[in-house]
Amino acid sequence: MRSLTSRIHALVRPEVLSATAVLFAILVAHALLETARDALFLARLGPHLLAAAYLVMAGAALFAIVAVRRWGRVRHPRTMLVGFLALATAGTAVLAMTITRAPVLVFVLYVWTGFVATLVVPSFWVAIDRSLRVTEAKRVFGVIGAGGVLGAMVGSALAGVLGGIFAPYHLVAVGAAAFGIATATAAALVPRTEVDEIAPKRSRVDALIRGSRRYIRILLALGLVSTIVLTLGDLTFKRVVAERLPARDLASAFGAIYTGLNAVGLAIQLAVTPRLLARWGVGGALTVLPLLLVLSAAGFVATGTLIAVLALKLGDGSLRHSLHRVGSEILY
Repeated sequence: MRSLTSRIHALVRPEVLSATAVLFAILVAHALLETARDALFLARLGPHLLAAAYLVMAGAALFAIVAVRRWGRVRHPRTMLVGFLALATAGTAVLAMTITRAPVLVFVLYVWTGFVATLVVPSFWVAIDRSLRVTEAKRVFGVIGAGGVLGAMVGSALAGVLGGIFAPYHLVAVGAAAFGIATATAAALVPRTEVDEIAPKRSRVDALIRGSRRYIRILLALGLVSTIVLTLGDLTFKRVVAERLPARDLASAFGAIYTGLNAVGLAIQLAVTPRLLARWGVGGALTVLPLLLVLSAAGFVATGTLIAVLALKLGDGSLRHSLHRVGSEILY
């Protein structure tokens, strides 16, 4: 009973609640913009350009990673996060005002959404890492991650409702406003202070450096394979949805689908993830999503039915940002 009380007390600490609120606000904005970009892209450009969009997005993501690394050396993580969120707000606002002028701007929006996520999400975790010790982060990560999944669910639900009332390009303006709120939230709640970890002995540091090279290569391989598989699954899902649904229904359909997926992901994050990690370990837990994707993809190849590709997206959407993300963060 005493351990449970101390655990609850640790989870309701101001810095934990602040981090949860910031990630919630970020994911609300991202989910709104993601729904808008998917509906606009498939309706105005068609699924045949999705592969090109993913390739350009990959290049933009590499640029974003370089930017995060360089800014991280000369800027405080809190300053970097707020700056990137302000950039996301301004860039999305410009796209909201110009999105109807040329179809190429829809392509730009698609790439921009992935670029912004690559800038903002890692910056958030770097900033939070500076305000929590490693032992504390292991206890509270599930709560912070659940706030992010809840934010994605709320953003998707809002996009689904608004998508049934307004044209999808109006959702871009709503996404810009949501990023503005996320910027203000981060500026107000992300702590300025940093905690001091106990530095290991020099001999321990040398041993860690030698062992980390192989470990980093394994992490890179895991991240590369996971990204390829999840991208192919997402590409298949969007292509099938675009072929089966009329363009006017895409925004509300994506909003409803993403809301359901995030609701399942939130339940998994709170109820399933801790048990799987405790029972199977990180390695075992990380095999769940790939196995589900392989089985559902095989079902789609064999049947070609919409239910099979929805099952594929269900595994992706419900596990990528809950169980799989938690396991990956623990490894990092």
